[in-house]
Amino acid sequence: MAFDLAATLLRARETGVLSLSSLGLTSVPRAALEAPLALQLRRLDLSHNDLRTLPPELGALRNLEELFLNGNPLKELPSEIEGCLSLKVIDLRETHVAQLPPSLGQLPNIIDINLLHTRLDPRLQEAYARGGVLRLLSLLNERNTRRELEEALRTTLTVDVYREAADTVAGKARVAQLVADCLEIFGVSENAELRTVVRNAQRLFHTDVNRASAAEVRERLTELLRGNVRKALAADVELKLRAVYYGRLDVTKVEGIVHDVMACLPELEDAQFLLEHATKLFPKEAKDVRGAALYERLCALRAAMAQDRAAAIATLVKSLMNVYPDREPHHCDSLARAVSRLVKKADDVRMLASDAAELFPPEFNAAKPKLVYRAFLASKAEKGI
Repeated sequence: MAFDLAATLLRARETGVLSLSSLGLTSVPRAALEAPLALQLRRLDLSHNDLRTLPPELGALRNLEELFLNGNPLKELPSEIEGCLSLKVIDLRETHVAQLPPSLGQLPNIIDINLLHTRLDPRLQEAYARGGVLRLLSLLNERNTRRELEEALRTTLTVDVYREAADTVAGKARVAQLVADCLEIFGVSENAELRTVVRNAQRLFHTDVNRASAAEVRERLTELLRGNVRKALAADVELKLRAVYYGRLDVTKVEGIVHDVMACLPELEDAQFLLEHATKLFPKEAKDVRGAALYERLCALRAAMAQDRAAAIATLVKSLMNVYPDREPHHCDSLARAVSRLVKKADDVRMLASDAAELFPPEFNAAKPKLVYRAFLASKAEKGI
């Protein structure tokens, strides 16, 4: 009995299911992708045909939930598949698909993509093998974000930063090279940084397109980000000042005090240390706050704390030598330092030393820093400390 396409399409309008499997199709019937059927389909079975490509009109199937393409010599999916917002299941078994469109990562309802016996790109295959569909979609989403950032950077450089230069063939080629260099120097894991580059392109790129470089952009970005962090820390220092000298601070002098303090703190870590130990470092009266003197006290406190911590670790090393008398001192020293890296306070390191026999296992090789630390936290909780 000959296949009746018209009757099949009519029936699909009633059921929302269109099965065109094993018909030797080399293209998707146009009528299946046109209104009104396009908005009625929930399941489309195109398996075991001779489809090598899919039309962009596939994206019109906004209510499609299941798409079966298995058993076709299909090499790729159209990027327009991002229009299939209801899509939940895609069967790509035994196809020639090697890459998946990054836009696939934008589909919110995908729960299963069957990729058995495909020629999938090794990185995509690894993501799929390690984390299933969720990890695969996450990687595709990263790539989609990357593609969008690439286009945004190209547009920004062409339209805003190098408008005149980009009108020439040489200038356009130079912009393209800058974009490529930036994508290389800012890896996929640095999409957030690349987005900041796009937003601040006017400030980060050299005004002369021929002198601009991705390396310089990274340097300027680092300075910009450090400057932003420094501003945030300055705001925190102001809040800390107001808290420490509540009701005793001349508000008209706050800005000057903060400026003086921050000017005397060369590293961001210094400002963070100051905030953490403010009550020990700020003088009794606000009028006595001087940036240089504050920095001297900060350095002295940091050195004293480092010395105290070193002494606590030395005590732990001695305790471990008693727990593991058959071990060389340098073995106990390495273990003590590894465990101490997980413990913030020197007093806690001393507590570890005093309870080493209970907290460390009898066998040295079984002494894993994280397990010891967990035992220590449990001991503190049990003692109500």
